[in-house]
Amino acid sequence: MKILYVYTALLTQGGVDRVLTVKANYLAERLGHDVWVVTDSQCGRPLVFPLSPRVHHIDLQTDFDEQYHHGILRRYGIYRRLMRQYRQRLEALLMEVRPDIVCTTLGREMDFLTDIGDGSCKVGESHIAKPFCRNLHLMEARGFPYNIVARLWRRRLEKSVARLDDLVVLTERDADNNPLIRHYGEYFKRLISKNNDIGYLNSILQDVLKRKRSQDVNAFLFSIENVEQLRSLREVDRNIYSYNTLLRNDSQRKLIFMYFYAAIIYYIACGMKARNYEMPKQIYFSGTGSKILNILGSKEQVTEFTQLILERVFDKQYTERFAIKIEQQSPKQITCRGGIKLESLRMDGNVDVRQLTPRNINAMKYCYSMLGDEPLTIKSVYDIGTRDRIIEQVKTFNEFFIALCDNVTKDEFGIENNVFKVFTGVLSDDVGNYLTAGINSYLKGRYEGDENIEDVPFFYPVIGIIRHNLLKNLCNEVISRMPL
Repeated sequence: MKILYVYTALLTQGGVDRVLTVKANYLAERLGHDVWVVTDSQCGRPLVFPLSPRVHHIDLQTDFDEQYHHGILRRYGIYRRLMRQYRQRLEALLMEVRPDIVCTTLGREMDFLTDIGDGSCKVGESHIAKPFCRNLHLMEARGFPYNIVARLWRRRLEKSVARLDDLVVLTERDADNNPLIRHYGEYFKRLISKNNDIGYLNSILQDVLKRKRSQDVNAFLFSIENVEQLRSLREVDRNIYSYNTLLRNDSQRKLIFMYFYAAIIYYIACGMKARNYEMPKQIYFSGTGSKILNILGSKEQVTEFTQLILERVFDKQYTERFAIKIEQQSPKQITCRGGIKLESLRMDGNVDVRQLTPRNINAMKYCYSMLGDEPLTIKSVYDIGTRDRIIEQVKTFNEFFIALCDNVTKDEFGIENNVFKVFTGVLSDDVGNYLTAGINSYLKGRYEGDENIEDVPFFYPVIGIIRHNLLKNLCNEVISRMPL
């Protein structure tokens, strides 16, 4: 496949420059794609990170630095001339190369990229939150007349983005692009508007949606069924207000929650096995963590599913009863740092826990990397070899999960074969890209040198798979089947 990246110049240490270089090199060297990186303003300056010899780099020699240090009118005239030059050169190159995919980081080329008829699929990658695209926020901060120009350009950019074939967002701030949130947000807006008794909830929902934080929206949607005005309804009537029930009956998206849950149990089991622990006799869930159990199915179904994962990881059968328990009395205490160890001492009866004093538990902490390299440092995470091993672990888990979902399991959880076929078809797409995006989003700037990391990069591709592969492709319209 011929993939072409369009970027202004590879001059900055870190950030998009690093991500783009790593991706281009990986796609060319490891996956064998024909990769091109096209810059507009490199202008003979050295690349900040080395590109693979297999990657074609072409600079269009359009020096946009020329526009700076002038008044706004003079600058506008220079900018228009440079943009005409840029379009002519980029369009000529695309018509000659004829790439299959053109990737843009939403730079200047957005003004005309979707108008170029080279036959390629145009994909946008937003590496920063929407308000900061193209540094328009800096122009707005300068006041009149720059703020007027910035607003016009922002509107123009939004229209251009809407014409892309696809858009990848890498920041939590852009949670309004979450298909699950979009879908059920619209469902509840329509549902609430038809019930005057709870009409006040729509203004709250609108406010929460504006924040564009998935966890806030989900928390609110889960809470709707418990408002006072709905408590007197029969259970069958309350179910249409129950986010939990809707997700449990969602024949396609339910598989996503099974995948997420399995990843967590699989990781715990692998970590315990690596430290030579016995299989757990019980697993406790507390607080909001127990909500996913209700989505998956009955307690018996979830217990059997969990037991199956543990037995396959440990490669042996349970000889005594395994159980899942939900802690409702003291969820915060039992899941606090050191809480389980303290509870164990109390139950043994050998120690009066009231006599114990708080202490640093860092010596007891253990963060399993899934690689056998503990602890994992920030330096090792940036190593290509380490990343390849993480990717292999994710793919191994994906194969494990597919094997886990035999005909009996699919029938037990109501998973249709056509849904499972779509699921397996997209499950392992772009694993490496999601790992890179996760590392840059969650780890970059938090650690330095040889510092140990406390995150588990294994989950970064899992999050990306759920967010971009599964939610996007498993998207039946529940709304159309509800009595609204």
